[in-house]
Amino acid sequence: MYHVSLKNIGNIVQMTPKVPSSRNPSECSVTKRVCCSPTIEGCLKGLDGIKDLSGSIANHQTVYLYQTNAKATPATEIFDFHRTQEHWITTLEDFFLVGAFKLINFEVVFE
Repeated sequence: MYHVSLKNIGNIVQMTPKVPSSRNPSECSVTKRVCCSPTIEGCLKGLDGIKDLSGSIANHQTVYLYQTNAKATPATEIFDFHRTQEHWITTLEDFFLVGAFKLINFEVVFE
């Protein structure tokens, strides 16, 4: 499973589940979770402001990619699951920094 962040939060990070502040109002406001996806594209599509990978994330914005082997539950009840394949991890788990990249003209360019 992958997770993306617009901040470098470290090389090895224990991510604590929380209710995301940027969640869609139609999404669960109770379940604490770390949102992730089986694909990098799914993660990017789940970022706030992204509609399809040509959305509003600032051009040249660095995106940090994390990965975990933790068990995740498909979040099939969310409105954009078909687009993001979002999964939720509801336990404290280790994530590892895989790398960083930038969106340049909305294409992924690895650093």
